[in-house]
Amino acid sequence: MSGFKSIIKNEKIVFMLIFIAITGIIIQSAVFYIDGDVMWHYKAGEYIVNNGYIPKTDIFSWQQNLNWIAHEWLYDVILYILYSNCGIIAAKILLWIFIIVPIYISVIYNHKKIINQYLFVLINFIIWVFLSKNSFCVRPSEISVIFLMLSSILVVEDVKYKKILFFIYIVLAVNFHGASIASVVILPVLGLIADIISFIVKNDYRNMLSSIKEHLAMALIGFIGSLLNPYGIHIYQYALMISGKLTNYIFELFPMQFKLGGAVILCALILMLGSAKSFREMDKFTVRKYIIMFAFLCLGIKTKRIMFQAANLIILYAYPYIEEFLCNNLGEKVKKTVLSDKLPKYINSLFFIALIFCFIYFFKADFLHNESYVDFALKGNEDDIYKDYRNAVMYIKENNVEGNVFTTFNMSGYYILNDIKVFIDTRCDPYMHPFSDNNSLIDYFNIFDKGMPLYEQWKELDHKYNFKYALIDLGELNIVEVAYGLKKDGKTVLFETEKVILFELD
Repeated sequence: MSGFKSIIKNEKIVFMLIFIAITGIIIQSAVFYIDGDVMWHYKAGEYIVNNGYIPKTDIFSWQQNLNWIAHEWLYDVILYILYSNCGIIAAKILLWIFIIVPIYISVIYNHKKIINQYLFVLINFIIWVFLSKNSFCVRPSEISVIFLMLSSILVVEDVKYKKILFFIYIVLAVNFHGASIASVVILPVLGLIADIISFIVKNDYRNMLSSIKEHLAMALIGFIGSLLNPYGIHIYQYALMISGKLTNYIFELFPMQFKLGGAVILCALILMLGSAKSFREMDKFTVRKYIIMFAFLCLGIKTKRIMFQAANLIILYAYPYIEEFLCNNLGEKVKKTVLSDKLPKYINSLFFIALIFCFIYFFKADFLHNESYVDFALKGNEDDIYKDYRNAVMYIKENNVEGNVFTTFNMSGYYILNDIKVFIDTRCDPYMHPFSDNNSLIDYFNIFDKGMPLYEQWKELDHKYNFKYALIDLGELNIVEVAYGLKKDGKTVLFETEKVILFELD
């Protein structure tokens, strides 16, 4: 408690927290978007709350005998409870919160090391502008990065009750976002590698055995905690199974892999460019930071979703070294600027007023006329982008169109929100081996291979799954050829607008 009071009394920290809060509101207002994934997450949460259990089989597709690992079930439940009771304002405010929380963690962790608060907020602002396109709504990845940061601090530092806290974070992480669990569980292994490197470089092995025992104990605790989910060890099956074929079409879903060797090599190269003496003077805690940060950075450069975690770890661990580099290598003027950390009088008061103004300005309309999440999602944004899809849904329900309906990958979340059974959707695992005796997602993506005309390949898909209707999103340009082919073959058009077309195939 005394530590918290000292932070609040520190004007520099207060300035950074307020500035980051303002920046977060502005970014949130610019990037907020209703994502199709959140739509099926909402319906999954509704199903769990209403039925009192977590499904292990598919609930959204008309295909039969599909298994499903709802590895984000806790996220689904909390999202549904908040969104159904608080409306769209909950989604917008939660996005703001999850934009600023990772940076707040970095501020609190580094508050004794930050020399210049202006430079800190500037670097954070640049990084978050770069990342903002990946953070347009509160998804499980926005939550899991917080558990990753907190867990990595436990591995890096000697924290009181670290094993208990690590266990708690692991249990929460695996139930909020089971697909990310491998990235959290592996942290003690990275810590162990860092300590071994430190012992070898310093040629001092006195505490090596105790360090190995400590990290192995953390790894075991983390692994046990990761099994406390509805699917047990099978959660790792999901985290590691995404096939290379699928990642050809979904960029963010690269196979789970940790390039530890690459991380160690990158670390060694950076240290070689610096001073060997400086490295020998580093304590084990600093080496742990380097190894953890570089392990995620190596993969983060390649994988879009992991880049989010890699960038936050850079903010968390690298900032003091960035400041030191600027001071030592860019001349006296830069050094003087960096070290100049005085705050103008009343700046925090003025920024606090600006924070209140921004909050009212950007959230006022939502508080005055707060729509339900479903109403907002069905209406779309100011351009009413979902108008055509909403009209298609009304036609489908009024005319009892059901059964084997072909639906496209990206729009299925919208149909699920409207209680329409789909062919496939972005959950992926129900439609892939080894989870189900089904490979319809890969079959779907295979029609886009260039070996033969798209429509001819789609007809092979139709022959396998015996579609009764085809609901085609004309906004997905790569599927438009199918609509042209169906028209040419004289298939009955039941509903058509500029963005969506519904065919009867029988």
